[in-house]
Amino acid sequence: MEEAMDGKKALGLLLAVAGGIMVLKFFGIHLGALVGTLFAIVLIGLGVVAWRSNKKIIGGIVGAVGILMLLPALSKLIMLGIAVVLILFGISMVKKNNNNRHF
Repeated sequence: MEEAMDGKKALGLLLAVAGGIMVLKFFGIHLGALVGTLFAIVLIGLGVVAWRSNKKIIGGIVGAVGILMLLPALSKLIMLGIAVVLILFGISMVKKNNNNRHF
C-alpha cells in the first residue's frame, strides 16, 4: 500500500530539490533557465486544473501568466525556425542557379 505524500514530505522534497540546485550552482552548473521554463509549465498546468474545476477566473489568470512566462523561449524557437527556413531557401536558390547555367 502506498502512502499519500503529506505536507511535511512535500516540503522536505521541495527543500531537498532547492538545495540540490544550489549545490549544482556552486559547481558551475546553472539551471536557471530550465527551472524558469518548468515553473511556467507548472503554472499552465495549474491553470488548466483550476479551469476544469470551475474556477475559470483563477485558472485563466494563472494559465495566462504561465503563457506569458514562456513567450521569451517561444520567440527563440520561432527565430530558430526562421533561420532554418532561410538557410534551406538559400541553399535551394544556389542549387537552382547552378542547374540553369549552360557553359
